[in-house]
Amino acid sequence: MPGLGDGTMVRGDVEDWLAEMARLEAKERAATLRWARIAGWAGIVLVTLTVLAMILVPVLDWALGWALGRILDDR
Repeated sequence: MPGLGDGTMVRGDVEDWLAEMARLEAKERAATLRWARIAGWAGIVLVTLTVLAMILVPVLDWALGWALGRILDDR
């Protein structure tokens, strides 16, 4: 019986194994890409929230100070 090595492994077995390895590699690449996209979107959201916080905190601080000043002046 013709085959590789000691004759117990035939070409079809090797082709099947290679096809399975290619399928597993493609699946792993897809999973890695999915997590990279999730991480990318999470980074964009966090940067956006940070910028909004940097803008809104001083505005809210001023508004609160103004409102408290008005309340205290009315006493």
